[in-house]
Amino acid sequence: MASVFYFQNTEFPFVIANLILACLSLATAIDYWPQNSENLSSKYGLSFCYAFIGISFLLHSAQGVELTGIATQNQLMLSIHQTAALIFVTSSGAFSLALAFEQTVAEHKEAAHRDPLTGTFNRREFSLRIKELLGDANHASFAVVQFDLDHFKAVNDSYGHGAGDEALQMCSDVMQWHLREQDCLARTGGEEFAALLPSIGKAEAFAITERIRKTIANMPLHFAPDEVRLTLSAGIYHGRGDGLDDRTLLKLADNGLYESKRAGRNKVSLVTSMRGEEPTHSGPLLEART
Repeated sequence: MASVFYFQNTEFPFVIANLILACLSLATAIDYWPQNSENLSSKYGLSFCYAFIGISFLLHSAQGVELTGIATQNQLMLSIHQTAALIFVTSSGAFSLALAFEQTVAEHKEAAHRDPLTGTFNRREFSLRIKELLGDANHASFAVVQFDLDHFKAVNDSYGHGAGDEALQMCSDVMQWHLREQDCLARTGGEEFAALLPSIGKAEAFAITERIRKTIANMPLHFAPDEVRLTLSAGIYHGRGDGLDDRTLLKLADNGLYESKRAGRNKVSLVTSMRGEEPTHSGPLLEART
């Protein structure tokens, strides 16, 4: 019975086909609508194109319901649908090319701010992030952390530069894993990294850095014997940075890093001011005021 109805009513497959095309077009329009992570202007154009042709298909379906047969379609409506299809093909092609261009430009722009090996930010972008934070008069206390892999040259000498590159990638992944979503991690030198932790207390910044140190110290290296481990030394500046610039903040964190190295490496040091006081030691953790 259903098959008889289907074949005797030519409007039915016509309506169903146009409804399917309308749903696909509108779904594509929603998919192209710019998200927060990819705010490319050409996506608005593509969304409009697919929404436009989707509405055309819906009107086509409504028209099919009212007709006794496809052959009796109003010539004016048919011309309108054909014009809509022509506009869609022309506009969607133009917006697709524009979107591809925008994506390429965005990728190149992003690459200019990234370290090609680890995917972390580079030193220039890191300094810009600090300057941006300091430019906000209402910013809270923050932390700047300097990391350095201990005796990293020995990894390159013993296992090759390929192994050294892999170790850098593994360590940057560990750092990124323990840092918060709003934090900024950068590779500032060969085996040196830095992190900016906005709006954070001293104890939390210290705890995060210590977790990174412990994880790396216990991380197995598949290219080396089981007993071989990498270690990490770190220095932390914590405060509001009042009266300081990005270079001074990095220097203060670097002073903390130096204290960690001087105390035997695989340690964390904390700098809270610029006063010339000797660091105090507490196991693997150091609190320094320089």
